[in-house]
Amino acid sequence: MKNVTLKIATFLLVVFFTNCAKDNTEPDPDPTVAVDPGVFNWQLSSGSNVKADSAFFYQQFTTIFAFKNGNSNSIEINLSSLSAGTYTFSSSSGNIFTYANGSSNFGAGTGTCNISSSVNNKLSGSFNVNFASTSLGSISGNFSNILRK
Repeated sequence: MKNVTLKIATFLLVVFFTNCAKDNTEPDPDPTVAVDPGVFNWQLSSGSNVKADSAFFYQQFTTIFAFKNGNSNSIEINLSSLSAGTYTFSSSSGNIFTYANGSSNFGAGTGTCNISSSVNNKLSGSFNVNFASTSLGSISGNFSNILRK
C-alpha cells in the first residue's frame, strides 16, 4: 500500500509542477505595418521622368512638397486649399509653384494643379506648368496618396 501511495504522491507532484509553470505575461509584439508613402513623379519638358525620394503635404499651410536627392531637386506647391479641385497658378490667385534645381528656383508663369482626391490624410492629383522667362519650358507630373505631415 505504501508503494501505491508513493506512486500517487509522485504523480500528483509531477502534475502540480508542470501545470504551475510561469505564464508568459509579455504581450506579443504588434506586427509592423508598412506605411505607403505615396508616389510623386515629374517631368521637365521632354526630359526623363523623375520619381521623388519623398513627398508630403502640410494641411495647415496648404503646401505640397516633393524632394529628389535632398533639397537639390525639389518642388513646392502652395495652394489656396487642398480640397479636390483645379487651381490656377498666378500672382493674383495666390497659388504658387516653385521648382528648385541646385541653387536656382523657377516659378510658374502659367499652369494648373488638379487635386483629384483629398481623403484620409492622403492627397492625389496632377499638375502642368509653363515656366516664365526660362529655357526650362514646362514641367508636368502627378502624385498619388502622398501623406500629410
